[in-house]
Amino acid sequence: MTNHTTRRTGLLLAATLATAIGLSTVGAPSAGARGTDAHSSATPSSASNSSGADRSAASALREKVVETARDQVGVAEKSADCDKYLPEKGQKCATTPWCAAFVEWVWRHAGVRSVPGDLTGRGVGAWGQEHRLWQPVKGAHPQPGDLLVYGAPRAATPGGHVAVVVAVNGDGTVDTVDGNIHDRVTRRHIDPDTATSGSDGLKVSGYVSVPGA
Repeated sequence: MTNHTTRRTGLLLAATLATAIGLSTVGAPSAGARGTDAHSSATPSSASNSSGADRSAASALREKVVETARDQVGVAEKSADCDKYLPEKGQKCATTPWCAAFVEWVWRHAGVRSVPGDLTGRGVGAWGQEHRLWQPVKGAHPQPGDLLVYGAPRAATPGGHVAVVVAVNGDGTVDTVDGNIHDRVTRRHIDPDTATSGSDGLKVSGYVSVPGA
């Protein structure tokens, strides 16, 4: 009786221990599962951080373009301050149409990497089309720092005008900083649907977006 009782007690203890071990492992994720969960949760976070940094850099670039343009308001045509906009030595604002040279100078000095080189407003528009940065005025969503173009885009074509957008207003109007208006750099408030420029009265045709922003 004693030996039989001892064996039965031992079997009961072993069964109880096995049951306890089994319960402790139920629902516990494996090491591999834990590793997978950690990796999958980190990936969206990394992508989100990268996207946020890109947006911040783009916003900073646009702000720099606006600041650079505003700082030039008041520069007169017949001055060395104006002649600095022209890329070729010997050219002067007093004898050369310089609205395109002005906006290109603003972009370049604000840190925009890709800048047009055409000295006509319509040529700047054509450059925007070539680089897939063009927004026709109808249905456009301009942002500060973009270039506003008067006249249909066409490379090396006289006429037209181009300016830097420095504010986009809730009523659809925009504020621009323009070179070669009344012989100086001027800030203007316009309605893109009705505004015209030059003796030929060319209307706004669209916008060139800031590359990389």
